[in-house]
Amino acid sequence: MVWPAQSEMQLYNTQTQTLDTTLLPDEVKIDLEKFNKDVLTENFNRVVCQELAKHIDPDLPGKTLIFCATDLHADMVVRLLKEAFENEQAVMKITGASDKPNELIRRFKNEKYPSVAVTVDLLTTGVDVPEICHIVFLRRVKSRILYQQMIGCATRLCDDFDKPCFHIYDAVELYKDMDEFSDMKPVVVNPKVTVEQLVRELTTAPEAARHEVLDQLLAKLQRKKRSLKGNTFQDLAGQSLEDLIQQLRTQSPKQVAAYFGERFALVSYLDTHRPNRAIYVVSTHEDEVAYTAQGFGPGKSLSATFHDR
Repeated sequence: MVWPAQSEMQLYNTQTQTLDTTLLPDEVKIDLEKFNKDVLTENFNRVVCQELAKHIDPDLPGKTLIFCATDLHADMVVRLLKEAFENEQAVMKITGASDKPNELIRRFKNEKYPSVAVTVDLLTTGVDVPEICHIVFLRRVKSRILYQQMIGCATRLCDDFDKPCFHIYDAVELYKDMDEFSDMKPVVVNPKVTVEQLVRELTTAPEAARHEVLDQLLAKLQRKKRSLKGNTFQDLAGQSLEDLIQQLRTQSPKQVAAYFGERFALVSYLDTHRPNRAIYVVSTHEDEVAYTAQGFGPGKSLSATFHDR
């Protein structure tokens, strides 16, 4: 997405709930990696939701799980999906910011409505809803384990209706890029390295380097202390982040790897949680569906591509 030099860019402040306009001295490009995370793109999300409504009937048997980039993005998608489906009760946001999220998850699992759940940081792992037969990616992830767990939500066998397969709708070109994160990377001091990768290297890196990896992991957790103050971390870890760091300091790399190896949901949360942003770029670019493609295998995932006009 490109804003030319000397064009106007709109910025939305979530704290003051105001929309400001700034004149850009230089061209600004925002790549797909930041799409839906840093930019409020209502036109894009509208055409995605309208296209989904052509393929998914929320009144038929089967549940749909949609992964968004931020809580604000999830709010937008819920509103646009309700318009596209013309069914207010079919769609519900279930995120860490929702009121009583565990109760909402039970409703999604046990009741006819909601049949479409829009989430960010919840429902990525350990969700046992056999009726899920549609997975929609409106966000990108760098963790192959998290990606596989997200897809795994739709792999449960279902006895309530005929479910010969499930469908993945990829609107952010996630599928083709996952190979980049499937192999172990070298041990380096890199603030962008994921918790998942560091945990893996606690057992796969050369033994002489494993304590260095542990130090990197502890430093990464320390940097997250300010932003991880809610109940979600406490529920997943069973203790505060400060107490967990103190516990891990007394353990060997093998013990730390074993601890996180039993807590995939905690690893996923640590890698995907972001503090609430104050400023978002607002895009008014027009969008349209360029094509949809269906299939299996590398480069053949069920997907839809959307272009700016």
